[in-house]
Amino acid sequence: MTFEKSAERIDEIIKQLSEGDLPLEKAVKLYKEGTQAIAECSAMLDKAQNEMLKVTDADNGGDAV
Repeated sequence: MTFEKSAERIDEIIKQLSEGDLPLEKAVKLYKEGTQAIAECSAMLDKAQNEMLKVTDADNGGDAV
C-alpha cells in the first residue's frame, strides 16, 4: 500500500474510533490496524529520508550534512 493510501486509512480509522459507537471487538481490531499502518508509514518515511540523505550526501561530494 502506498504512503498516501495508508495515511487515508489511518484517518478513516481515527474517525471511526472517535465516534465511539463501535463494539469493543471492532474498536480493538481497528486500533491494531491503525497502529500497524502507522508503523508502516513511519518505515516508509524513514526510507525516504535515508534516500534523500544519500542524494544530498552525493551532491555534496560525500560530505555528511
